Amino acid sequence: MTQPDFSEFSFGYGVTRYIEDRFGGRRVLPNFPTQNEEADGGYDVDLLAHGVPLFIQFKRSEIMTRRSATEYKLHPADWEFPIFRMHLHGHNEFRQHYLLQGLEDEGNIAVYITSQVPSKALLNQYYQGNRILEASRMFFPNEIVLPNVHQRHHVSFNSGAPFHRVYSETGERMESRMRQPADLIEVLRQRSKGKDARTSLEAFITEIERLTPEGLASRQRRRRPVWSSGKVDRRDDELNGRLVEASVESPSQMSISSRIFFERLSGVQSVARRAAILAHREADAHLVIVPQSVLG
Repeated sequence: MTQPDFSEFSFGYGVTRYIEDRFGGRRVLPNFPTQNEEADGGYDVDLLAHGVPLFIQFKRSEIMTRRSATEYKLHPADWEFPIFRMHLHGHNEFRQHYLLQGLEDEGNIAVYITSQVPSKALLNQYYQGNRILEASRMFFPNEIVLPNVHQRHHVSFNSGAPFHRVYSETGERMESRMRQPADLIEVLRQRSKGKDARTSLEAFITEIERLTPEGLASRQRRRRPVWSSGKVDRRDDELNGRLVEASVESPSQMSISSRIFFERLSGVQSVARRAAILAHREADAHLVIVPQSVLG
């Protein structure tokens, strides 16, 4: 196992700049605006009337190059080297992952974009050639089904392969819908013809404010199907029982700092800005608006 010699920030910055330069995308800054900024009543009109919202969670993948890798030992027929491994953030029972699934379920486009190159030199070549998305792999959050929330999980893949596997103890094979840059563009194009962007963003904000982030993540855990190796783990039964029996955290149960945050958020008029603030604070996801004009 080797780590690429570039940071997750550098990778995310390069992809974001590509979307801005190549497609004319605009990133919605995830910060509370000043009074002068918020006084601009055309903010949402300018963004949402002409573009498709895209939430991105950036990841940096490790590189497996030896036959001793877990992936190869368990499923040698499936893999070629190098194998890329994207780790999921396990904090608070994978809350980040379930919030991204919540974004998707409300009709928004949310994606993981992770690296699939081993070095900064190669990443720079793709970036300078305006092809950095070819150095990336994309997954919908709902394509990644977790077996439980108490083990570590990672997503393994080969560049261009039509599937990926989610590993903890075993490794369940799942279909990958986005294997090349054109697939993302097609998803955005279809989305531009579907549900109104403002409605989708408002639905996500409403659910976060109604349930709180922890409550929304808890609901998503209950909704998601799980796969199993056939072993019965009492911790899974205890967790499922706890989620079903416990009421979701209400705003009155939030910490003082969280209540202050949501009070400030309620003063933000822009739906796009509010969604960007929530996604970045709770799921470390960035909101980029891709113009309708480039989608045809």
